[in-house]
Amino acid sequence: MNKKLISFLLACVLALNILPGIAFAANDGCKISDPTRISDDNIKCAGATECKYSETGRNCGICCVLNTVYVITDWAFAILILVSVVVIILAGFKMVTASGSADKVNEARQSIVFAVVGIAVAFLARAVPLAVKFILGGA
Repeated sequence: MNKKLISFLLACVLALNILPGIAFAANDGCKISDPTRISDDNIKCAGATECKYSETGRNCGICCVLNTVYVITDWAFAILILVSVVVIILAGFKMVTASGSADKVNEARQSIVFAVVGIAVAFLARAVPLAVKFILGGA
């Protein structure tokens, strides 16, 4: 039951981040949170925090998609790092208070390994926008 609730909440957070970007992109444009991260020689949306389809020389659809990917991966990175740090602290506390119990020490070690994997996944999330940018022809 607990895993289903966490999955549902994660899906809601992701949907709340993705849907406005899609809605604004489909309408008249979108708000770009940091145009310098998105723009390069092939993708032109630098110098504006709002991309409108009526403006020539701008790839608003690509800019909006990349902006949404950056926002999602930034949130994923922050959440994964936060959860991993909390898990490491709790595992350390469990290890200190294990009072010689091999089972508790092994459980704490396993939690630390999972937290380190979570940190690795968080850093891989930082590479996702570059991969999407490469696929869309911007890199």
